[in-house]
Amino acid sequence: MNFVMPWFGLLFGLLWWMQYRSAQHAQSPWLTAIESAELRQHLLGDASVTPRGWGFWLALNLMVLALMQPRIDLGQSAQYRSNMARVVVMDLSPSMLASDLSPSRAKRAQFKLRDILALSQADRVALVGMAAASYVLSPLTEDQRTLELMIDGLDPELAPVPGGNVAAALDAALSLLVGEGAQEGQVILLSDATATTAGDVERAMAAASSINAAGYQLSVVGTATDSKIQVNYQGMSELTQFDPAFLNELAGAGGGAYVEMRADDGDLAQIWQQASGIGSRAGAGSGQAIGPYVLLLALLLLAISWRNWA
Repeated sequence: MNFVMPWFGLLFGLLWWMQYRSAQHAQSPWLTAIESAELRQHLLGDASVTPRGWGFWLALNLMVLALMQPRIDLGQSAQYRSNMARVVVMDLSPSMLASDLSPSRAKRAQFKLRDILALSQADRVALVGMAAASYVLSPLTEDQRTLELMIDGLDPELAPVPGGNVAAALDAALSLLVGEGAQEGQVILLSDATATTAGDVERAMAAASSINAAGYQLSVVGTATDSKIQVNYQGMSELTQFDPAFLNELAGAGGGAYVEMRADDGDLAQIWQQASGIGSRAGAGSGQAIGPYVLLLALLLLAISWRNWA
């Protein structure tokens, strides 16, 4: 069992002090010195009233417990269900057409996306395309089949407007996690992106920091090997630059890891290991809430105690 608001437990000390004082009050010699109940009530007022029963005090204690918002761990009954929500951001900028990774950076990123889905069978996954603007291709879902059908369409040549707006894509990913109320969330950016201006860097770092501040994590998979390479896009040739230092700093701001894409799952193993700490931060709010049931029991006991006083 864990508690969302454990500081309300301090009220237990006040209740126990009140119960102790009530017990002392019940032992007052005046309650036995005056034989007439009517006279005792007239002279002593509330001091002559029999102290409240155990049902009343138990009800008050249960109310404090309900304020702490207790949750129980479902344990083995939910071992195949994960709380993790994972948003994959796919870079669709023209530089992803470079062939330093065969057959191209974009195709290799698609392969890596399939690996991510294979490792996320128990998780909810969303897809975001990153070009000059961000495009939510799929909200968080457990429908792995639908996600797999979208992968082949993640082609830089199909992007409406070419570009690589990192900040917009990360903001879209964060909005998906917050909008779904995800307790444990991870953003994975598959990109060869580099910030071309100081403003781009500042906005991207701010977006990454926002993800971390919200209790989630950003990790980055670098999808390039050569720092400079020519790319043919829509009949034009341009020189692309890959800056892993920028992506490494971005992952650091997001509280995650930066890895270079590999043919095996070694890169994802590092990211999964880094993500293992997310659950410990969100664990205080995970599990099945039982506060409403505790409050209902408290009210029932209070009603019974009230009836006994009457």
